Amino acid sequence: MAEVQQQVAYLNEHLWVGQIGHLAMVTLFVTAILAIYSFFKAGKLKNAPWMNLGTSAFLVHTISTLLVIGLLLYSMFNRFYEYNFVFEQVSDDLPTTYVFVAFWEGQIGSFLLWMFWNIAMGWMIWRSKSEWAAPVLGFMLIIQAFLASMVLGIYLPGDIPIGRSPFTLLRDLNDAPIFSSADYIQSIRKMANGLNVLLQNYWNVIHPPTLFLGFAATAVPFAFALSGMWYKDHKSWLPIALPWALFAGAVLGTGILLGGAWAYEALSFGGYWAWDPVENTSFVPWLILVAGIHTNLIARNTGYSVKSTYGFYGLAFLLVVYSTFLTRSGILADTSAHAFTEMGLQKQLLLYLGTLMVLFVLLYIRTRKSIPVIEQEEKLSSREFWMFIGSLVLLFSAILITYTTSIPVYNKVFDGIGSLIGRDLSSWHRAMPLEPIAHYNKFQVWVAFFLGLLTGLSQWLRYRALGWDQNKKSYFNRLAFHAAGALALTLLVNLWLSIHAWQYQAMLFASSFAVIANTDYLIRQIKGNIKLGASALSHAGLGVMLIGILSSGLNQDIISKNTNILKEDFGSLADESLFDNVYLTKNIPQRMRDYTLLYKKDTIIRNERFYDIDIYKQGTDGKMTDKFTIHPGVVYDDQFAKILSVNPSIQRYWNRDLFTLVAQVNAHHSGNEALHQLEDSLTYRKMNTHLKDTFETKTVKAWIEAIAFESSNPDYQPEPGDLCISPIFMLESKSTGKIYRSKPSIVLRGNVVYSLSDVVNEVNTKIRLSDDLLDEYFRQEASANYSKLELKQGQEAQVQGYTFHFVGFNRHPEHPMYRADSSDIAISAFLEILAPNGSVYQAEPIYYIRGNRPYNIPVYLPDPDLMIRFTHVDPGKETIELQVGNDHINQWTIPFEISSDYPRDDYVVLQAKIFPGINLFWSGGLLMMAGLGLALWSRKKQRRSTNA
Repeated sequence: MAEVQQQVAYLNEHLWVGQIGHLAMVTLFVTAILAIYSFFKAGKLKNAPWMNLGTSAFLVHTISTLLVIGLLLYSMFNRFYEYNFVFEQVSDDLPTTYVFVAFWEGQIGSFLLWMFWNIAMGWMIWRSKSEWAAPVLGFMLIIQAFLASMVLGIYLPGDIPIGRSPFTLLRDLNDAPIFSSADYIQSIRKMANGLNVLLQNYWNVIHPPTLFLGFAATAVPFAFALSGMWYKDHKSWLPIALPWALFAGAVLGTGILLGGAWAYEALSFGGYWAWDPVENTSFVPWLILVAGIHTNLIARNTGYSVKSTYGFYGLAFLLVVYSTFLTRSGILADTSAHAFTEMGLQKQLLLYLGTLMVLFVLLYIRTRKSIPVIEQEEKLSSREFWMFIGSLVLLFSAILITYTTSIPVYNKVFDGIGSLIGRDLSSWHRAMPLEPIAHYNKFQVWVAFFLGLLTGLSQWLRYRALGWDQNKKSYFNRLAFHAAGALALTLLVNLWLSIHAWQYQAMLFASSFAVIANTDYLIRQIKGNIKLGASALSHAGLGVMLIGILSSGLNQDIISKNTNILKEDFGSLADESLFDNVYLTKNIPQRMRDYTLLYKKDTIIRNERFYDIDIYKQGTDGKMTDKFTIHPGVVYDDQFAKILSVNPSIQRYWNRDLFTLVAQVNAHHSGNEALHQLEDSLTYRKMNTHLKDTFETKTVKAWIEAIAFESSNPDYQPEPGDLCISPIFMLESKSTGKIYRSKPSIVLRGNVVYSLSDVVNEVNTKIRLSDDLLDEYFRQEASANYSKLELKQGQEAQVQGYTFHFVGFNRHPEHPMYRADSSDIAISAFLEILAPNGSVYQAEPIYYIRGNRPYNIPVYLPDPDLMIRFTHVDPGKETIELQVGNDHINQWTIPFEISSDYPRDDYVVLQAKIFPGINLFWSGGLLMMAGLGLALWSRKKQRRSTNA
């Protein structure tokens, strides 16, 4: 096949993009290596020329990286499908906004995004002109070089691949026969994979870039720690690294919160955190980083915990790399909804993690004896003691989460050992928890408890226990006040929430204690100097967020309980969730607690179907107190074959959220696969009948009342020249006696026939017309014996005993079979028709010209059985031409098929739940991040004033 490709002169390929891109890829990798060597030389020798060389190499590296990113985005925006990455990530119908999402959704794009942020961090370090800039940049560029290798796309001798290039041609990876065509690109346009529809969400425009900025920022304290050990200077780097750690903590924490917001608003599990392994692998580095921030503060203020700071900063970034390995190696493919598919980089990722780990451990072993250690233990009454205990609690939490998250890794290791020793070690495998939320919560509740207490206890203490003897009485008095306030707040919250387990009551008390103690500190101590309140702000935010977790997590209330329905109404829903949903029939009100729901309609936008449901809330007096419309939806794949996910709809209040999602849709809305299965399962009865003739099925007595020549089917959009025939069936229910109307249609458009069936849900009946009806129409039309009339406005003429009076023109005609176009020349003729028996009829046939081609839309009058066509306008004579005929419709034989066991297609099953106090979670998280940001601003301001 490769030989065939070499002989083909391909059309419309943009090979220059790949050629420049490959050159830039090699350049950025080589210049990263050169910059590493130069910066380490500059750091060791304090040599300006080496620093200048490193800077120049870093500049070329930056330009090359930006060029690669720019070329790749250019290829994606312009849909250069000859490149495999573009083919996999975008499609012609992908909205422009989501091209960026498609860029970093792919593994290659996310590596490049990470590299972009690393470069941004690097230049900020370079601008500082610090003596630490050279080694820190050297270590940062080691990380950058490893990331660059993931997208390098070259082969070493022995066909050993190094990374995967984003500029690999699709035809170089496939031997499909389509690539023997010179213009294969046109053929594959419709085959492009495009971005997963579940990821086409505005949260994904901001969540991944923020998260990767957090990853890049976490590398800076790591690089400072390595530089401190390399220089054997264990103090000078601590105050410089602290602002970077605060920045990383704020950004990474914000990225995690944004991920929770995306999960809450766009995913179907009904919450903001599910302890998914990929979620955990982002959360754990943040926990360790926050622990490192606290030990950094201890080390800077007291000299204690220097080793711990090294360990926490080192572990934080190593866990970021470990999370990269877990999410990109394919190990979590069966346990996480967010993991990447395996891309053949498993060994490289292991090398990346192993190299950084060995580098850190070797530097630590080399310098551990020179790291200062204060022999005297911290005093129990000192702030640093309790801060260190808090850091250990965070470490404990991280260990517990990582242990469970890494179970697939343990199983892989056992499989590898088993293959080496020739034994099956599958019995050593551990299973992931069946109920992950309950499993993690069981342990993390105590982490929350201790953190809540510690943030309140330590806030009022001083470093080195200064002034303890003089202040201990006031400290314990204040402690008692805070405990009493926490108890009061706990009791108040219990009036609002239902918390039965004593463990959660303990967590609530500790959270309340954190809020009271830190709020008191903010009020009493800062005295107009807001920067002193950074830690108290974060700690109070932690307490508020923990109360929000208890209120929205433990007390979420499913209000769509419905005990008045039959199990079969819910089809395939699981038994345990059977009565947690409410069954809504279109245009029929349904009660749900204090609410009344009315399902109005559904609308398709791109590949999503939204359900418009009006909700009314009534007070105890029966009066309406609230009214709003929700729009939950379902997301289909690109072919509408099946439903991929559901989109919740959230009605927000200051103290709660009403969260709704579609639990089940009818078979008609389940996608084409389910619809085809349904059609195959139905039994149709073929029938032929005439107007007014009565026929029966097991559920109805029916007849055809009339025949129309337009369709009321909402899926039908008329086109010029369409022939549409729509018999009007009347169906009388045998059980209720009610009469229902059905209007199926058959449409001839050119040489293509479309059958538009109709469903009457009340009697479970579906009717579809046979193509033979068109044959009947043309047979009767051939014998209609049309007569021609020419009339001026105001004139009368007789034909077949009927008197036609041309009243005038309507220059803005309307008709179900006519959709106006701006280029149309369209008029209708308003006619009054006097029958021989004295009856008067009105008709308004339409004549229009579109694209120099004339069309007419006839009018059929069933009582006199007249078909009237407006076929010509003569401007010179100021006349119109009409054709009038009798189609003998009452003699037509109308063929159709009818099914009496069609399931309803006018319902949706809804789940609704209340999340009380969920805004406490969001506001608490934002307060935590604001505290970190305030601390960063305070440190930056302090350093500027010191340097000045």
